[in-house]
Amino acid sequence: MRLSKKLLIISFLLTINISFLSAQFKDASNEFSYALKLYDQKFYDLAAQQFIKYYNRYQGSENAAEAKFYAGMSLFKLQDYNNARIEFQSLALEYPKSAKAGESWFKIGESYAQLNNFADAAKSFETLKTLYPKNPLAAQALYFAGKNYMEIKDFQKAKSVLAAILDRYPDSAYYYKALLELARIYQKLDKIEQTKIYLKKTITNSTNKNELAEAYFTSGAIDLSQGYVADAEQAFSKVIKDYPDTEFYSRAAFYLGKINLQKNNFNLAIEFFDKCEDKNKDPNLKNDLLVLKGDTYFLSNKFAFASKLYDQVKIDGNDSLEYVIGLKRALSLRKQGLKTKSFQLLADLLKALPSNNKAAVKTNQVYINWLLAEKKYNTAISFILQKLKNMSKNDNQFELLERLGYAYQETNRWRDLIRELEPFLNSPNSTKFKDDFLFYLANAYYNIGKY
Repeated sequence: MRLSKKLLIISFLLTINISFLSAQFKDASNEFSYALKLYDQKFYDLAAQQFIKYYNRYQGSENAAEAKFYAGMSLFKLQDYNNARIEFQSLALEYPKSAKAGESWFKIGESYAQLNNFADAAKSFETLKTLYPKNPLAAQALYFAGKNYMEIKDFQKAKSVLAAILDRYPDSAYYYKALLELARIYQKLDKIEQTKIYLKKTITNSTNKNELAEAYFTSGAIDLSQGYVADAEQAFSKVIKDYPDTEFYSRAAFYLGKINLQKNNFNLAIEFFDKCEDKNKDPNLKNDLLVLKGDTYFLSNKFAFASKLYDQVKIDGNDSLEYVIGLKRALSLRKQGLKTKSFQLLADLLKALPSNNKAAVKTNQVYINWLLAEKKYNTAISFILQKLKNMSKNDNQFELLERLGYAYQETNRWRDLIRELEPFLNSPNSTKFKDDFLFYLANAYYNIGKY
């Protein structure tokens, strides 16, 4: 009787415990499902809190590792990369046999990369391949390891991990990306022959249009740099013909326009520049395009078109570019017969450029020569005298004096000429202009009757 009573009590307690555990498992499942729903609906802040809460409460559950993973993913989506990395790293170290462990190492690498810690990012990507070589992300992780090693200019390690893709994962989609990345590395190292080898392998093996377009474009750029213009044209034309929807279309069109400009094939150059303009999304290329297209119109005597293009070039504080474009704009106006506007533009340019800037010095020279060409001698004299009083380190005193001597000669101001030039006649720095000085002075003395 007593035994029977004991068994009854034990049975009752087991029933209660099983019911409690069943309810607990049900609660855990519901909480995990709720957290996933928040994540799927992109409430990442709430999802992160819920996953962390779930993990702290049910660390022994079958979903504990996955809760860690999605807590990291929620924080990653919120761009809280350091805390995301902590969650992923915790999962990878505490649950190395979890289905999410390999992917966690991948996300650790991505988190480090977002924090600009490229060295640890590369090591994390490599760890995935080391611990889980059969993981579907292994080849991609090696590729990203290579990219991050390139960020810190460790090209030797970059080459090593990329070569591992070629050796171990020949059937991966990242096999072809690795070929192209190796070509980029060797190009950075100025090892042209090795670059060409990997470009050729990419062209031979890849079926990806972007990869093929880049390989042909890079081949063309290398050929052009080595003077093989015909081969370069062929490679760029291949991009234009077969890969019009890739980012390399506009760049190939730009280079074909540039080649034809150098050949004085102005109409064909404009045609390619127009193709580039139609599809270009690169603001830096747009600026270069405006300059070269403007040059093409200028050289084909379409000065009004050239002026409009030069006007659109963005200077952005680049003094050298401001000087070049300013002169080109002024020349275009001058060629259109708008001389007053061209002079005003040069004067404005001189005000904008720092006086000690080399570009400003060159602009001064052009401005003076234009004044003399237009026989505005008195204006030129005043301008040169002012420059001589306020010379910068880049100004050439003797070049200014030579121009001043010419202006005095043309206005018959002989005594002024003698006063300004004679003190510098025997200066050791005047050698280049000594013959000019002697001529001007001889002419001056002759005209004042001192033979």
